[in-house]
Amino acid sequence: MNPALDIHGTRTAVIATALLPLLLIHARGVAEGVFAVLALGFVLRCALLRDWSAFRQAWVVVALVYWAWLVFVTVLAGPEAERVVAALAWGRVPLAVLALSAWVLAEERARRWLFWGTGIAVLWVVLEVWLQLIVGRGIRGMRRWPAGELPGPFTRPRAGPFLVMGMWAPLIGTAGGWLASAEARQRAAGWALLAFGLATMVFVGQRIPLVFSVFGLLIAAALLPTLRLPAIAAIGAGAAALAVSSVVAPNAFHRLVVQFSSQLARFPESHYGQILARGLEMARQHPLTGLGEAGFQFNCRDPAYHVGWEAGSDGGGAGMCVTHAHNHYLQALTDAGVPGMLLFAAMAVLLLLAAGRGLLREPRPLRVGLFVAAFLPLWPVASSYNFTSLPMAGVWMVMAGWALAEARAAAPPERG
Repeated sequence: MNPALDIHGTRTAVIATALLPLLLIHARGVAEGVFAVLALGFVLRCALLRDWSAFRQAWVVVALVYWAWLVFVTVLAGPEAERVVAALAWGRVPLAVLALSAWVLAEERARRWLFWGTGIAVLWVVLEVWLQLIVGRGIRGMRRWPAGELPGPFTRPRAGPFLVMGMWAPLIGTAGGWLASAEARQRAAGWALLAFGLATMVFVGQRIPLVFSVFGLLIAAALLPTLRLPAIAAIGAGAAALAVSSVVAPNAFHRLVVQFSSQLARFPESHYGQILARGLEMARQHPLTGLGEAGFQFNCRDPAYHVGWEAGSDGGGAGMCVTHAHNHYLQALTDAGVPGMLLFAAMAVLLLLAAGRGLLREPRPLRVGLFVAAFLPLWPVASSYNFTSLPMAGVWMVMAGWALAEARAAAPPERG
């Protein structure tokens, strides 16, 4: 392979990756193209260099097996071109993560560029959120949604999911460094930054992102001793912000507290409970192969699967149908059966083990933040986005690839 061409291609990939957090906000189609080019470019680069060593990682092998199984069962379920193409496109996710971790972000300078790109994108979302909270509208003209959510720069309520994945690297990476400083002013700034971050998530007004924010902060505090007292204080600040929201944003408070409590107490009757019942019924009838890519979406209206938690219930009938199963593991189960779900779960565990390698021994703040960002979307007990749909899938892909790259850089050199 021509060395000059390789250097030029790598530099271009680094610049495009640093821009990805902003592209995922304002140019989703361009971001989709960047991920596809990164995935295909990495495969081509491996072929030209005749070096496929990156594909020998355990999580990659399992991801590729799941991909092959998904394509097979999709063709088996009925070879609609749209679904087969979607199943083939699933592979861009692990390939893009691998490209980022083993190629684009291999150098420290590339990771530093991405840190700044991510930080700018997060600050932009936070600025829009606070403007919408204080003055009623952001720079782009977006206003609070009727249910109380603050959308930030997005046209839909996506600020919460974006921040709960994108904020950890700049938040923990910066606050962790400040909290370890000998200067009192920097330590105070670290405390304030954590409190501000959690308060922002409260005022965004989205339930799962808020729960995940507290969960992520607790994980980071468990790994970083200097973060423990500030994390407790930040959670206290978040509780205070939640109390304040009952006055300044009553719709958001109702959604976060009253409606969320009601949904948990009556989960089987909620929309999420109906989705779970419908997905489990699909899996019961097709345990080995599932229903193929997008199986939930394409089969949800079929009366054969209209069951609820109570005998004789239709589980909401066709009126409860949505475009995906709202949980990565339920999605894998309905798409690819029990074997697919087990493969997907194994991929998730192996990827997180690789991203967290050496973290207990040497918990650097940035690596801790990236591990949290990669881990939270893979937590099984939650409502989530479609695993391959941008922009949220793109944020996870960037964070997961970055976490793996940092783990690789921190690993001790192999003995020859």
